[in-house]
Amino acid sequence: MEAAKRTRLRNRLRRVRGQLAGVERMLDEDQDCIELLLQLSAIEGAVSRIRYLLLQHHVETCLIDALERGSAAERATTIDDLLQVVAKHAGR
Repeated sequence: MEAAKRTRLRNRLRRVRGQLAGVERMLDEDQDCIELLLQLSAIEGAVSRIRYLLLQHHVETCLIDALERGSAAERATTIDDLLQVVAKHAGR
């Protein structure tokens, strides 16, 4: 993964970490439940976006590479790994 892309993902993860810390503080301060739920929804959205960007990177690099250059076994493994991750995500 290119350094710039890695930096952007790392920055997104740090933002999520900050949001989680904020939710923890809100909980400690006995903030309104609706506000906590809204913040958790925002965190889920941010994590979902990170997951999408990683999936996009995987498809554009690893999957394409395996399809173009890999053996039949490597292609099958790469596709199977991807399908397992997608199935796990879809089961949520």
